[in-house]
Amino acid sequence: SFSSSSPESSALTLTERSFVVDTLLGIIVMMLSQRCPTQDLSPLLTFVTYNLDLEWEANSAEMKSTGEITAKRSHRYQSTVKATSILFFLLQKPNVPGLMNSLGDIFENGSCVASWMLCCLVNSFDDTIRGLGIKCLAAYLRLAATATLNVDVSNGALAAALPSGHD
Repeated sequence: SFSSSSPESSALTLTERSFVVDTLLGIIVMMLSQRCPTQDLSPLLTFVTYNLDLEWEANSAEMKSTGEITAKRSHRYQSTVKATSILFFLLQKPNVPGLMNSLGDIFENGSCVASWMLCCLVNSFDDTIRGLGIKCLAAYLRLAATATLNVDVSNGALAAALPSGHD
């Protein structure tokens, strides 16, 4: 019976846990690359933020106690790198429906997206996360600039099409 098995015998091995995480993250990528509503993107960003906050606290404590940071390649760290890679993939992928709107909803109309990327991703103890953060920030700024340019062009075309009232 299920209740008679010990917790140790039913625990997943490291390889099995890694497989489960990779499978779940793959499902998340498939969902978010088709459409990216706020309620689906927010948990991914919360996961990244929470884990990087834990990393920051652990590394800060380690710096105070030993004066150096040892490279930690925990399962949580690997999952965080993968989740950050998903964000980068979404920002690189052309025309992910709802991505920019969802980022705007999550980060106060978009005004804090770049700040979050700088504070959370770029300001990391880890070079891998920092590198992904810089790439995410560049991709986001490229998307934001393109969106602004498209709005300006659309507004300009609309203004040109409307009668000016100067007859």
